[in-house]
Amino acid sequence: MSAPKAPRHLSRATADWWRSVTRDYQLEPHHVRLLTLAAEAWDRCQQAREALDANGLVFLDRHGGVKPAQRSRSSATTASRSHACSASSTSTASPAPTHGLQGGSRCRVARAMTRSDTAPGAI
Repeated sequence: MSAPKAPRHLSRATADWWRSVTRDYQLEPHHVRLLTLAAEAWDRCQQAREALDANGLVFLDRHGGVKPAQRSRSSATTASRSHACSASSTSTASPAPTHGLQGGSRCRVARAMTRSDTAPGAI
């Protein structure tokens, strides 16, 4: 049986990680799907982190203009928190696909990311 190929849309580093996991472990098809979901969530989280680093906290006003955020949550922060939550929920073997933010209970990763006493990158 040949090893599955990493999805083409993953970043190079994430695709390398994906390949190493599929090479080092015997995975069932549903495990490969969860691995792919975790890899995609990781890449999206990294993209959100890069956007925050480049632009700071911003939001789109009602006319589509970019404005600096004062006390509002930016879409990049929300995306980062959301993808971290979805990646962490894939590792818990939850039978419900809506586990995490959509299920009403926020995961620990999302709470930790919003705490002001948590240093960036400390999670």
